[in-house]
Amino acid sequence: MWFYGISSKRYALYHFNPETKEIQIVSCMLHGLGHITNPFQDIPKDKWHAEIWRDILKLHYGLITLDDIYAKYGQIKEVMKIAISTARMFHRFDEYNEGKTQSETMKPFGFCNYFPQSRNYKTGNQMKLIAPYSDNPQSTTEFINYKNHGEIIPIEQAPLKTLLETFMKYITHRESKFDGKEGVLTRKHIVADKITFIGKEMYSTSEDEERLEPTQPQEFINIQKISREFLKLPIKERKKIDKSDRALEKWQPGSEKPGNSTRTQK
Repeated sequence: MWFYGISSKRYALYHFNPETKEIQIVSCMLHGLGHITNPFQDIPKDKWHAEIWRDILKLHYGLITLDDIYAKYGQIKEVMKIAISTARMFHRFDEYNEGKTQSETMKPFGFCNYFPQSRNYKTGNQMKLIAPYSDNPQSTTEFINYKNHGEIIPIEQAPLKTLLETFMKYITHRESKFDGKEGVLTRKHIVADKITFIGKEMYSTSEDEERLEPTQPQEFINIQKISREFLKLPIKERKKIDKSDRALEKWQPGSEKPGNSTRTQK
C-alpha cells in the first residue's frame, strides 16, 4: 500500500501495479472537496472524490498530462448545494416562482445550487449566482443573481468557476502546519499574540444575511470585558453611550443599589 500526501488532511492510500499501471484507491480524504456537489453523472456521489485522487496519481506517475486534466475539468462547473434558510434569500426566487404551481415553486428551507464565480472575473459588478436545485446542475443554463434581487443571468454572461481551478489549487496547496516541502516534515513553533473568542460552526453574516461563501468564523463579543470597561467611564461618558438604562447610569462599580439586585457586578 502506498501513501500520497499533499498537506495535512489531503492524502490518499492506494495500491499501484507497475506492470498494468492500475491504481486502486483504498482511502482518500475529502478535505477541500467536501463542499462541492458531485460533478460526474456516472459516478455515485460517495465515490467521486476517489476519481479526483485517481487523476492526481495518474498525473504523478505520468499516465496523463496537464492537457488531459484541462480537457476533463475545464468544462465542469463547480457547484455547491445550499439551503434557502432566510426570507431574504427566498425572495430572490420571486420572479422564478411567478406563474408556477405550488409543486413547481422554490420553497423555504428547501435547497438550491450555488455556482461560484471564476477568480479571473474582474468586472466591477460582482454576482452571486444561484439556481433551483437539480440532480444534474451541470446542465443549468440560467442563473439568478442573488446580489441584484433576482436578476436572471444567461449562461453566456455567467463567469462560472470550473472544477479545473479547484483541482489545480488542490494539488499545489502548501502545507501551513509544518515546516519543509518533502519527506518527513517538522513541527512549526507557534507564538500566540492574542486570544479571540470564535465559533467554529458559524460565520459572520452580511447585510444580506447570506454570505454564501463563508470565509471566516463568527467572532463573538466579550460582554464581561466590555461591561468592565464601561463601568470605568465617568457617568457623563456612559450617558453618551447608553441613555436608555438609567439604573446603570447611577450604579457605581462594586456597589449594589436596593431594588436592583439583578445588576450586581460580576
